[in-house]
Amino acid sequence: MAAAALTLALSLFASVANAASVWEGEFHSTYDTGDNHLVDWVFTSKCNAKDECTISSAFMKDGKIVKETDWEVLASPSPFKYDPMMTRQLRLSAHMVSEETEPHTGPSYYNAAIYPQIGSPDRVLECRGGANLPAWICLLERPLIDTGDRQRSEWVLLLPDMSSGSGCPGFGSVCPATLRKK
Repeated sequence: MAAAALTLALSLFASVANAASVWEGEFHSTYDTGDNHLVDWVFTSKCNAKDECTISSAFMKDGKIVKETDWEVLASPSPFKYDPMMTRQLRLSAHMVSEETEPHTGPSYYNAAIYPQIGSPDRVLECRGGANLPAWICLLERPLIDTGDRQRSEWVLLLPDMSSGSGCPGFGSVCPATLRKK
């Protein structure tokens, strides 16, 4: 009887730990700082068994942190929590863009090809954001995003629309960017 209780407790702990582990790790997105100066925007998250996570970010080039500037602020660790509103907004954006017949254009940080890849809004499982982070990380039901290196990712990064023009299409004014989990 004790062995069965121990097995049940361990399997319950393992399933809780697995729920948190999907959000734990290092996420990378290529970021254009202007004048074709590309860096990696690296997000590092840590979670406990209760699915309580923290996240921090930094800009890196060749594995080294890029010096902080007015535009490129490093985000200190902050809670990394489920954001139901952003999840809903990405779903609506994906649905609206998938119904469009003309291709979309936008600034360099906006990848118009990502929204059609998502297709159905139901493919967005969850989005999370950090209090000190000007971006959201969203998880899709399966790897749909072409990262350009013959790999697919189930992650997408959403950035606020800071363009002076028409910006990003869709509800919520968020621009999707490729995100790779390492």
